[in-house]
Amino acid sequence: VSTQSTWGFQVVTEVPRSIRNVEVSVNHQPDHHLQVVGILRQSILATSLNVSMRLCDIRNEILPALLKPISELLHLERITLDLSSNYISCGLNEYIKVLGALPKLEVLELKLSNNPIEDDSLEELSVTLQQFKSLKRLYVEFQNCRITAKGASLLVQNLQMIQFLNKLVIDVKYNAIQNLDNLQQLLEGRRKSLIKINVIVRI
Repeated sequence: VSTQSTWGFQVVTEVPRSIRNVEVSVNHQPDHHLQVVGILRQSILATSLNVSMRLCDIRNEILPALLKPISELLHLERITLDLSSNYISCGLNEYIKVLGALPKLEVLELKLSNNPIEDDSLEELSVTLQQFKSLKRLYVEFQNCRITAKGASLLVQNLQMIQFLNKLVIDVKYNAIQNLDNLQQLLEGRRKSLIKINVIVRI
């Protein structure tokens, strides 16, 4: 099922229980949080979930209500969560960690560009994501946040330690990343190590 709301389109409020692929797009609609939560709670057999809520005035305090219903969808194998261009900053690890309990989750895409996220929050999030034991592919996007070379390096260092991960894509374009020496050394050292993960870093 695909539900969309862009500049006035109506969001459906009922989802057939048998639906496996659920896509919810409510970009530019800051008043649709409750409808999205309602859809998520009905998607109990979903194996693939794509939620796009760009420019929805989402702040830290809204995230628990949004992510808890996702953490209860125990059949999920793939999640794409686009929360770009909102007001999300600190405490990301506390909100995202509830998804780590999903037993079948293999693919996770987190798109958090254009949020006031700094290095400290990024480090905490990367440590939390290490606990996602079933992940095989991880894509994280933090374009135009408040990230320095330190934060980018910590992302690579911590996320590559996820136990069964075989592909990692990190997108940190348009940040204040000036000194790339540490990051380049880290990537070079990773290539010489025994860690066999396909790592792509976009700067």
